[in-house]
Amino acid sequence: MKNKKKLKYILIVIAVFVLVFSGTKLFFKANSFKGEIDKIEIFIIDEKTKGNLKSKTIEDTGEIDLFIKALNSAKVSKKVKNEDIDMGKTSKYLFYEDEDLIKTLVFSDKTSEKIINKDKIYKVKYKEKNLFNLYKNSKATELEIEK
Repeated sequence: MKNKKKLKYILIVIAVFVLVFSGTKLFFKANSFKGEIDKIEIFIIDEKTKGNLKSKTIEDTGEIDLFIKALNSAKVSKKVKNEDIDMGKTSKYLFYEDEDLIKTLVFSDKTSEKIINKDKIYKVKYKEKNLFNLYKNSKATELEIEK
C-alpha cells in the first residue's frame, strides 16, 4: 500500500513537470523551419482602421529570420481571463514555404501577446521584440484592405 502511494505521488510529480515544461514553447521549435519559410503574410485589425485590415507581406530573409527567432524565444503561459479579452484588435500571421501555407497563428490582439489556440486564449511572452514590433519595423509596404 505504501509503495502504491509513493508511485502515485511520483506519477503526479512527473505529470506536473511534463505539463509545466512541455508546450510552453510557441508552435515553432528551435530551427524547425530554418531555411524553409520564404514568406510571411500579416493581417492586423484594430479600432484605428475602422474595420479595415492592415497588411504586410514579408519576403526579406533577414526579416523572416527575426520573426522565427522571436517565435522560437516565445513562451506560452497562462490562459487569458474572459474579461481581459478584446476581440476588436486581432492579428493573423501566415507562414509559407514555396507558396504552400505551412502555419497560421492567430492572436486576439494586435500586439501578438494573446494567442488563440483551440478556442482558448493564452498569454505569450517574448524574450525581446514581439511579432507586432517586428511588423511595425519591417521595411515591407503596408497595405490597407477595405472591408
